[in-house]
Amino acid sequence: MISIIQDQQDQLMELLQSVSNERDSFKEEVKELRAQLEVEKQCEDCQTAREKARLHLKVRQLEEEKATTAVEPQDHGRVGRKRSRSKDIPPDLSRSKLKRIQQ
Repeated sequence: MISIIQDQQDQLMELLQSVSNERDSFKEEVKELRAQLEVEKQCEDCQTAREKARLHLKVRQLEEEKATTAVEPQDHGRVGRKRSRSKDIPPDLSRSKLKRIQQ
């Protein structure tokens, strides 16, 4: 009878050890998965930060282009043509007024 109880106790200890090992294995797996999830979250944050930085740069470039365009005179297709306005004619005179004055 004592030997049966001793065998059952040994089996119970082996089972407890096995369950304990399995629990430790699951804890380690959960720890690794949490670390992996954290890394993925950081990667997403980095990606978002990179995307925001890229968009800010694009906005800055567009603003600079807009400022440059506003300062530069527009040609409107008159490439190669020079206006024949003399220096003594005020710039507010239209061509029709100029023609009437010259006639």
